[in-house]
Amino acid sequence: MAILITAAAHSLAYRLEQILNITDVFLGDQNDLPAIPGKKFLRIPPASSNSFSHEILSACLDHNISEIYPLHRDEIIELSKSRQLFEEYGISLIIASDEWLKNNLNISSFITSNLAVLKDGVIKAGNLSVTAAFPGEKASGVYTWIVLDNVMKYNLFVVEDVEV
Repeated sequence: MAILITAAAHSLAYRLEQILNITDVFLGDQNDLPAIPGKKFLRIPPASSNSFSHEILSACLDHNISEIYPLHRDEIIELSKSRQLFEEYGISLIIASDEWLKNNLNISSFITSNLAVLKDGVIKAGNLSVTAAFPGEKASGVYTWIVLDNVMKYNLFVVEDVEV
């Protein structure tokens, strides 16, 4: 099964692709992208589109995509509204819980090279120790992390938060 990483116009999408180390990857963006040998691109609608979630679902079904890693904040918000729809088709949205998004989405981010990808509480990739405590038993999403005053701090890994 394939995965979809959004924000393909930004270098952070390729950083995530590299750490996930998965061979069947589609990179999606609302902008046209130049052809790059060995890369598969999908043109996706902007998150502000009324049919955003349904068009993403259709693309996933057409290309046998089983996981989505949205990297734009507005994509995360829109897709979180359609969790159940994607689950019904066996497609995992690798995004934080609604409660985590409600409490942490607009917290100022920090710049760090530390990255962690979690799915259902299991670390899939990144440089986070398997013994690190992450808030939430079944946490999913792509996060940056840092230790400040001996406390682990997490934030969403989104393209708007760092300079590319």
